[in-house]
Amino acid sequence: MKYLPNPMLFSSVFVMPSAVADEHIKLASAAALKVILCLFRCQNEVFDLQNIANKTGLSAGEVADACAYWADKGVLLCDCKEVAEPEAKQEVIPAEKTPSAPKSEVPANLPAQVEKTEVKKKTREKLTVSPSRPTHAQICKRLDECAEIRELFNEAQTVLGRMLGTGDQAALLLLFDYYGLPADVLLMLCEYARTMGKAGNLNYIYAVGQDWSEREIDTFERADEELRRLAEVDTNWSQFCALTGMQHLKPTKGQQKYMHTWISEWKFTVPMLAVAFEKMKEHTDGVRFSYMNGILKNWLSKGIMSPEQVEKEEQEFKEKAQESIPTRPTKNTEPKAEIPAGVSSAVAKSGIAAGPASYDLDKAEQAARSTVPTLKKRKKN
Repeated sequence: MKYLPNPMLFSSVFVMPSAVADEHIKLASAAALKVILCLFRCQNEVFDLQNIANKTGLSAGEVADACAYWADKGVLLCDCKEVAEPEAKQEVIPAEKTPSAPKSEVPANLPAQVEKTEVKKKTREKLTVSPSRPTHAQICKRLDECAEIRELFNEAQTVLGRMLGTGDQAALLLLFDYYGLPADVLLMLCEYARTMGKAGNLNYIYAVGQDWSEREIDTFERADEELRRLAEVDTNWSQFCALTGMQHLKPTKGQQKYMHTWISEWKFTVPMLAVAFEKMKEHTDGVRFSYMNGILKNWLSKGIMSPEQVEKEEQEFKEKAQESIPTRPTKNTEPKAEIPAGVSSAVAKSGIAAGPASYDLDKAEQAARSTVPTLKKRKKN
């Protein structure tokens, strides 16, 4: 199939530098490309961050980052006036502190001199406000200050197989500075995202990194253990889908939790999960893992851990059900008395004739059949 530009649209066009497509189409983020298209389309209008944000569907902060990216690449020129950035979000304050202890504030973008140990201690507390992502200028400042961050960005690009945009760098910097995940753990997370087919999705890496920080998976050993657990869940899920015919490529977070409980904690095998899946389908219209959980929990309480034990338990249940059904009275099976020769069954049943008849009924019947009746005329008087 071949696609061609629609010639009807060439009646209204605008000029775009070739360098945007030739040099930056692979490196620039989606947000940056949206902003540069909008800027060149509306270059005769007054520059306004919020107006561009409304047209592109981005936030004002993302528009400011994109403009800083294109200015850094020489595509946009800055008039040396400060761009009005959106108001910074309220500083993050840990919740539920003791009255005697003063509230310690955690800024959205941490300075270089803050110790990582202090960062980890603060960020593990329950926060009332999510941190705002650092701007392009703040990212450049941290790159100048910290060689470990520069190395992290370079290695992450190698692992993911692509250049990092401003949004990607901001996500990794927050995970490093704010959530306290070291560089080696973040690189392991990037490698896992690549094997999951999500190398281009830094939002996924950011979400998993937040979860790891909350669960204190912040060392190489803990990250390696978590990745082994996730790999085991993925393997078990693939076998489960093959046995049950499910079409879901990847398990949801809730399904992962169920699979971990059933296999790692309750020690059920994947074939047993397939049996429970079939039992669940017999009683429900759709796929309900909560119903499966009830079935497996019942089996666990009874010590039923194999398909053979399930079959035996069902057979015993059927036998008990049969025994509980009340028995109906049986019909009289006494042998019937022989009917004497020459006595019809109706007469014998009535009890009129106790003995054989004085005549042979069979012969009488045969004589009646062989005799042809004749009609005689009556004589007139």
